[in-house]
Amino acid sequence: MKAIHANPFLSSFANVLKMVAMVEVEKGDTGKTVGLENDHTYTFYFEAIEGLKGFYGVSFSEEVAFFLVEKMTGTKPTELDEMGLSAIQEIIEMTKGNAITELSQQGIQCKLGETQKLASENPFTRDSMSLVMTSPIGSFVNQFYIEG
Repeated sequence: MKAIHANPFLSSFANVLKMVAMVEVEKGDTGKTVGLENDHTYTFYFEAIEGLKGFYGVSFSEEVAFFLVEKMTGTKPTELDEMGLSAIQEIIEMTKGNAITELSQQGIQCKLGETQKLASENPFTRDSMSLVMTSPIGSFVNQFYIEG
């Protein structure tokens, strides 16, 4: 896995958080994982299915999810209903769009699959990388495996 393939996803997520929720993140610890390890309440992911291969996912707590939903909808949630899930999926969709644009500017073409909420079972078995982003509202665990 090359940083040139992973960095657009990481920087795009950070930029989208800043734009939609006015949240600044700092890069923290990195590590190795297997697939998408779900230590947090919510994990959203998508696959790179053409051009690049692999996946990108981000996990966070319920408190972080509620904060993001409130920023996106203007309503403070008490549970993550269908509208809340849609709001968070939109953040991931914006991340995908920004990442595809950045990759394209580097001459890398790819197609990304639909955003999904991780169910209880990890769909990926490959060794992957994780990068924790910290912020005033909580942490975001980015997990990815991208190959060209």
